[in-house]
Amino acid sequence: MRVLDRKLVRNLREMKSQALAIVLIIACGVGAFVTVLTAYRGLKGSRDDYYVRYRMADIWAPLERAPRRITRDLETIPGVRRVESRIEFEVTIDLPELDQPCSGRVLSAPDVRRRILNDLHLARGRWFEGDGTREVLVAERFAKIHGLDVGDRLMVIMNNKKEALRIVGLALSPEFVYLIRGAGQILPDARHFTVLWLSETFAESVFDFKDACNSILVGLDRGADAAAAIDALDEALDRYGSFGAYERADQLSNRYLSNEIDGLKGTATMIPTIFLGVAAFVLFMLMARLVRTQRTQIAMFRAVGYRRRDLNAHFLKLALLIGTVGALLGIGMGVWFAASMVELYREFYSFPVLKFDVDPIVVGASLIVSLLFSSLGALGAMRAIIRLTPADGLRPEAPAIYRKILFERHAGFIWRRLSFAPRMVLRSIARRKLRAAVTIGGVAMSASIMLLALFSPDSIDILMDTQWRLVERQDIKVTFHNERGRAALYDLKRLEGVRSVEPELGVPVRLRHGRHEKRTGLTGLQPGQSLQGLIDNELRTVAMPTDGLLLSRKLADILHVRPGDEIEVEVLNGRQQIFRAPIENVVDEYIGAFAYAEIGRLSRWIQEEFVLTGARLLVDPARARELGRELKELPAVAAVDYKAQMLQIFRDTLAASQAAMNAIVILFAGIITFGVTYNTARISLSERSRELASMRVLGFTTREVSAVLSLENFLLSGAALVPGIGLGIGFIWLLTKLYETDLFRFPFIIRADSVAWTVVIVMGFTVLANLLLRRRTRELDLVEVLKARE
Repeated sequence: MRVLDRKLVRNLREMKSQALAIVLIIACGVGAFVTVLTAYRGLKGSRDDYYVRYRMADIWAPLERAPRRITRDLETIPGVRRVESRIEFEVTIDLPELDQPCSGRVLSAPDVRRRILNDLHLARGRWFEGDGTREVLVAERFAKIHGLDVGDRLMVIMNNKKEALRIVGLALSPEFVYLIRGAGQILPDARHFTVLWLSETFAESVFDFKDACNSILVGLDRGADAAAAIDALDEALDRYGSFGAYERADQLSNRYLSNEIDGLKGTATMIPTIFLGVAAFVLFMLMARLVRTQRTQIAMFRAVGYRRRDLNAHFLKLALLIGTVGALLGIGMGVWFAASMVELYREFYSFPVLKFDVDPIVVGASLIVSLLFSSLGALGAMRAIIRLTPADGLRPEAPAIYRKILFERHAGFIWRRLSFAPRMVLRSIARRKLRAAVTIGGVAMSASIMLLALFSPDSIDILMDTQWRLVERQDIKVTFHNERGRAALYDLKRLEGVRSVEPELGVPVRLRHGRHEKRTGLTGLQPGQSLQGLIDNELRTVAMPTDGLLLSRKLADILHVRPGDEIEVEVLNGRQQIFRAPIENVVDEYIGAFAYAEIGRLSRWIQEEFVLTGARLLVDPARARELGRELKELPAVAAVDYKAQMLQIFRDTLAASQAAMNAIVILFAGIITFGVTYNTARISLSERSRELASMRVLGFTTREVSAVLSLENFLLSGAALVPGIGLGIGFIWLLTKLYETDLFRFPFIIRADSVAWTVVIVMGFTVLANLLLRRRTRELDLVEVLKARE
């Protein structure tokens, strides 16, 4: 083994604990990088492959009714490659084991299997036989939850008639990767919602749609102008009751999936950079100290003929070795965590195959990034070697020039009352400003990540409390298949156990203000309503408008309007009226981006006397299950949503998964605190071992000597908490903006208990570092340390 290589092994053996701390920091950074990037590439790759293989549509055009032959005319639109028609209706599913009806969406599919847009992947079973009468394909996730399989019977209420359908296959579709019913929800509820596919012939018979359709799918040529194609489609389908065509970016399942992918992409750069940046600075301090303590050895190497580049390569090799070990450990951690994330995604997304590949590109990139940051850490050592000449290195290092520190000069009254330990600590910090700054910076980064991790459960708690206590105040929400009159409201009021009923009218609309427009829902509520909360950002109740509209704040931002402005409203169903209405106020909501109006005025705007599409019920808890059974028997009811069930879904899925992820992030952040404080203290112990040993000889106990270094650690960690918490607040704000969409928003909230826990965790890891440091202090060899220096 070469001389310098033997020296490298000795150096690693001597500073193994410090090197291990840096290895752990690098491993955390690389692990986060591999985890997020693997999950990002797997999710994005699965989506892109799925969309291509199963021909995901580019444009959806829902309408009231049109002849199927219209597809031939639509194929002449410039940029349009393929047009297909289908039948689409909302239905109700009756499962004996449930006390409430399940809602479903029926889509027609060809009688004989062929390549279609939004094609189906058959997980089990077969396609339709003959004309497919009373046969159905069911979404696989729904079937698994309810223990359904090929050959089972499913009771479905379609067009006010109950049909017993035989399941012939379990299917998945790229159109429903995220199996969610509407934009008012955040999480999929595959227990109470599913998609059903009927043969084209059977669907035409059931819904009386012979040679007709109410949904158009369009595939575009590569590079085609989607906006121009949508305008042409809307114009061609206007006379058939078009609800307005929209492109893939606005398709609900794709929007939720794309939001998650975009969030992963942002996270893949932010958190790993923090970890690796801190590791580089700590390594920089360690290498600089190593060169300073070995200046005589380096000078002797130079004197006997070793070139600067040989010595530079030696110290660079040492840094790269630490970086390589950290990277390999991090890659292993990252692959394990990524596999866990993929399993978590299987709970939310329905793919035929959800990719989990250990991508050599990701592994190679993580190794390169780790080595790059490790090389930055070695720059200090290499720069010192370049400046050091053999003559200077063989002379003793010039003694440092000490003078009173700033605090000592300007706060003498306080200084004179301090004991020896605080004075030593303050002087050490003031005379080693760069090291103190690096320590404070590293611990501040750790504190910011901890606060960011603690923000997630706080934000989810606020979202849940606001949405389901202040906004969704009902016990049960009922949705009808079609618009109903007052009689439906009276029918609900007569049900035993119903304490209060409030009507709701939902109308699909397109809102315009100048060049800004948004397709959304306009909800009509009755004056004085109490089961649908309308609140502002101070959680105060906002009065129902009398003549105009209320907009959610996000919708107002999208349209660039404020109270007093007037917008154009285009109704996308019924008679498709267009009218203008003033904005009276804005409300704050975390889910969706909706508009509200008084139900009577909205009914008149759509030229109806009084209609409703749903209702909110306050019920006797003891009668809730019986009410569900009664609602199952009403053909008009399309969906029944229990608030308690939605809360449980939140707790069982999103909140539980967030808690596991946050625990990992907090552990990683704690490793930063431990690694930074321990390395700083070890370097300080090495540099000040002579004075600390002198204290022991003069009669100070090991506890008193250790207290000097411990106090320095606590002061630096304490000083880091203020900028760390400030930086964490900035990261939280950035995260809320990153995930702010018209589908959902996370509330920006900083709780005092989260700040307190951040302080406790940071100081806890600092205590752990000090405990290990105390053992090192007890092991000081007083005779060896106090030998006279040559």
